[in-house]
Parts: sequence; C-alpha cells; structure tokens
Amino acid sequence: MGVSTDVATVIRTALDQSKFSFFQRSFSDDDGYRVDEFLVRYSYDKRAKTEIDYLLSLMTYADGAKILAFFGSNTHFYDHDRRNQLLEALQQYLSRFRNPKVVLRSTDPVLQTRTEAHYPVNSGLSEEIFTELFSDFRSANYSFLRWMNETDHGRQIPPDDDDQDPTPSET
Repeated sequence: MGVSTDVATVIRTALDQSKFSFFQRSFSDDDGYRVDEFLVRYSYDKRAKTEIDYLLSLMTYADGAKILAFFGSNTHFYDHDRRNQLLEALQQYLSRFRNPKVVLRSTDPVLQTRTEAHYPVNSGLSEEIFTELFSDFRSANYSFLRWMNETDHGRQIPPDDDDQDPTPSET
C-alpha cells in the first residue's frame, strides 16, 4: 500500500463522501524525492457547482524525511463542521510521522512570486496554523488541476457506494 493510498484512507475515513471527492498522483521530483499529490475537492453547493480545492503534497526525501505541503484554492471555507473534519483528518495523518511539518505555499501569478512558510506540527495542527491554510492561495494548485484535466493519469478515488450522494439530473 503506497503513501498516497494511506493518505486517501485516512482522509476518506474522516470526511463526508457526499461533499468531498479525491484525486491523487505520484511522481519523482528532479531533486530525487518522491512526491505524492492528493487533491481534496469540497463541493459545498452542488447545484451552483461551487467547489473549493485543497491539495496535499507529501514529499519523501531519500533519508526518509517527509514534508506535507497544503495548497488551498479559496479564501473562504465557511462550513466549520466540514473544516473541523478536514482538520481532524490532517491531524490523524500527521500523527503518524516523527517531527512532521506543514508547508504553506502561495503563488502570485501577476508578480510571479511564490511565498513559502514551514510550520512544525509536533503537537498536532493548531487552529492558528489551520486558519492560515484557508488564506488566499487561489493560484497555488492550478498546475495540478491542469495536469488532471489534460491527462488521464490522475485517477479519482470513488466514494463507497453506500456513501454516494445522488445528484439530481439536469434537464
């Protein structure tokens, strides 16, 4: 069972399958470390097709060190119950590693700059760090979404059948 599957299992177990969908891919970076990318898409209004995307990027170095990067694509995440579900899922996942840290990256397409902040999370993911995750990271995960749209290598992890939220057909 690979790292991505492990992430998927933890996140899927914690989240409402009717609201969240999941995509993943893995590749080796030019610097020689493995990257497992895991997209969590939250649909908070299916009729209006309103979605928020979060991208977790787990980097595994040759010495076994791991860094979890988190990309948020929207400034707001109003539903606190859903937000707390995601926080708990991330805390559960991070607790599996020694000395974990969260890396926040923000890209400004106009200025062509990227900001990066590293947060150690030895005692779990604090509310302060979690609030930072929902700052304005709109453009940070475009390359991943574009990759998903342009190739068929990314695969959606389907929810369990009994968790499926029926979507009304549009006429």
